[in-house]
Amino acid sequence: TDRNRIQQTEDTPWVDDARYSVGILWVPNSRASLSLSAGERVYGETYGFDFAYRFRNSTVNLNYSEDLGKTSLVDLVYGGEDEFTPLAGFLFRVYNDIYIQRRWGLNVIIVGRRNNLTLMLVQDERTYQLTPISETEYTLSFKWALELSRLSKITLTTNNKRLGEEFSDPI
Repeated sequence: TDRNRIQQTEDTPWVDDARYSVGILWVPNSRASLSLSAGERVYGETYGFDFAYRFRNSTVNLNYSEDLGKTSLVDLVYGGEDEFTPLAGFLFRVYNDIYIQRRWGLNVIIVGRRNNLTLMLVQDERTYQLTPISETEYTLSFKWALELSRLSKITLTTNNKRLGEEFSDPI
């Protein structure tokens, strides 16, 4: 069990997020594992799983999780005239918003004698509680490492993130 207290804004009360979950881990052999979990949070039921399989020179991992997050948002509001303020009459208001995040992830790691390759694809869906916004974020990561000698290594990494319905949506 776990308990978090999150204050959304000055005008709203604290969100008391008591988290209860139960899970099982099944390891049928030295190459495979499966983890399942279910629980309850302030926003309702939550589920998660993690499946991993190890081949001779590679590992594949597929997972899903649901979690609660917090972000800070800034509004620029008009507050009256003030000759000493650089933005006369404008005020910045900062408030917190909580969101529910559902994450799918796929990781593939291929290991060679002197190099390795890691590919990761993640889809995050966030539903905010105070503002009527839902967003989907896609992440595609690629990492290749080559060992030239015991003292030197070359690593190439790229990480691409997109908001939208699909990874190919224009920005």
